[in-house]
Amino acid sequence: MVAEDDQAWDEWSAAHQKLGKTRAALRELRDLPLENPKRMKAAAAVKLAEAELASAAAKID
Repeated sequence: MVAEDDQAWDEWSAAHQKLGKTRAALRELRDLPLENPKRMKAAAAVKLAEAELASAAAKID
């Protein structure tokens, strides 16, 4: 494994942790209506974290 792979895995790991945190935050708001601004913001954060994870995964050879 080359250093670039290590860096890619580190990026993936950080993105995976961020996704877990954003999903947990959204779960905390599950009792709110879907159109609640806080819940909508949390849902958007999850979508962004999913995209970041996919981007990081694409960098792994």
